Amino acid sequence: MIRHPLRAFFLLSFGITWGVGALGLLAAAAFPGTTFSSSHPLYYVAGWGPTLAAVIVAGGTNGWSGVRDLLARARPTVPGLKWYFLVIVAYPAALVLAARLAGSRPGRRPSGTP
Repeated sequence: MIRHPLRAFFLLSFGITWGVGALGLLAAAAFPGTTFSSSHPLYYVAGWGPTLAAVIVAGGTNGWSGVRDLLARARPTVPGLKWYFLVIVAYPAALVLAARLAGSRPGRRPSGTP
């Protein structure tokens, strides 16, 4: 049972992310020709550190029901029609308007860039 879940989350999150990241960097330094990039498996473990910490803390405080509750909140819901309009029409229109105000046309590079 975890007595201080918020403290445990931050410590685990920091420890997983930076600990595994340091292991990945050391492994890349130890083996010439390898890099710690998206092709390295520890890269993803380090990147998912806060998520792994949340699952561990949820399981440590409330058991499997806590993990189920946590994952149930991550499930997407059906958005309303206004959000489809916003993503499909309003956002691209705002980008075109911003480009026009900046003096360029969408799809073209600004003058002076290679």
